[in-house]
Parts: sequence; structure tokens; C-alpha cells
Amino acid sequence: MVTITVDQEKCTGRGTCVTTCPVGVNEMRKASDSEKSFLVNVDQCIACRACEATCPVSAIKVVEQGWFRIGIPLTFLSTVFSFGRLKNGFKGMPLMSDGVG
Repeated sequence: MVTITVDQEKCTGRGTCVTTCPVGVNEMRKASDSEKSFLVNVDQCIACRACEATCPVSAIKVVEQGWFRIGIPLTFLSTVFSFGRLKNGFKGMPLMSDGVG
């Protein structure tokens, strides 16, 4: 199970969470005087943490619970997104060892 929270006070409405999410968990909606990120498909979340890693103001928190934990460190995702390596299929990224073999 995954719990996602968006701090509406911190959210600046840039929409990076919307554009980076591979399954469309967030969408931008009008809130008071500006657009903010809102959760619309939480059940579709695959816990990749792309939204959390790319939010420039750290307004999104993803908490994995129980068996859903996939163990991708946030620092790894931040590196992937900040250097644009997601689009080239992780070429040049070191493989994470799982300790098997």
C-alpha cells in the first residue's frame, strides 16, 4: 500500500509531478487563486517516487507500507531525473546490486 500526500501550502503549481508520473496519479486543478497538484489515481501508484524526487519544493511525500516497498533510494531517483537519464533508458547508470549471485 502506498500513501501519498501533497502539501497544498508548499505546492507552487509547476506540475512536475504531473509530467513525470508514468501512471497519472496527480493532476493540476484550480485551488483558490492558482493551480495545485491533486491526487486522482492513488490506486494506480507504482511507488516509483518520481513525483517526490522532482518536486522543486518537496511538497509531495510518498510512504510505502507493507509488502509494497520496492526499495529504490530517493537519491538514485533524484540523480536519474536531474541528469535526464530516464529518457535514454538508464544508459550509463550503474546497476544496483541485489546481493544475489
